[in-house]
Amino acid sequence: MIKALLSLLLILGACVSYEQSIEFPTVEVKTTQALVYETKTLGGMVIPHHLVPLDKILGMYEAAASDEVDHVILLSPDHFTNTNREILTTDKGYKGDFGWIPHGQLNDLYTLPYVFKDDFEIQKEHGLFVHIPYIKKYFPNADLSVFAVSKQTTRKHIDEFLSHLPKNVFIIGSVDFSHYYTNEEADIFDSSTKKWIETNQFEHFFSLDDAYLDSPGVLYILLSYAKQNDMTIRIIDQGNSQDYFNSKIYETTSYFFIGLEK
Repeated sequence: MIKALLSLLLILGACVSYEQSIEFPTVEVKTTQALVYETKTLGGMVIPHHLVPLDKILGMYEAAASDEVDHVILLSPDHFTNTNREILTTDKGYKGDFGWIPHGQLNDLYTLPYVFKDDFEIQKEHGLFVHIPYIKKYFPNADLSVFAVSKQTTRKHIDEFLSHLPKNVFIIGSVDFSHYYTNEEADIFDSSTKKWIETNQFEHFFSLDDAYLDSPGVLYILLSYAKQNDMTIRIIDQGNSQDYFNSKIYETTSYFFIGLEK
């Protein structure tokens, strides 16, 4: 099911056009009741792009929603890396059935030598486009900057990118955690990930593969950004795709829902 969804998203991404704005495909999802999370004011969050736990994803958006947020930064894995590229972005706005979102003006980031503009690759990156309609809904007055971070991005460049992030933004990390294992196996990997998050041992992320998470760089950026800006990192919820199915799944995806509380 997961592989079929990814194939569909790739087809949709390849069939749309873009001019001054990138046009993103509509992701059809069923109406889902959001969970209610009690949080302090959020300055950012880590949520999955795997849409099975949509109730929890919407719960996080409901907790974070604000018409006073002016700038949103969305970071995702680069799922389709096939060269030595490191970080991808675009200098265009975003349009679709959700309406139109203006492009954020973050020249300090766009001009870094390892940040490349590639509209086509950004357009098909599902780690980004599944979230864009929700960003428009829950942050209606915000502009948006998106970045797809490859696993080939060096630690030096990750730290430099982090140092250029502005303070007056809401930052979202689109991250899925343990992939391709049973929920019992994933729980073991997730317990280590949870320990490193709670003890601020973020450097461990760079040695991890898909058994733990799909974007070590994005998670490192989000949690380090929180620490640098005196935000509290709180694991609000976690789970596994097995939770949503009665029959046994042998290749699951696990999730952490992390709030960066001001």
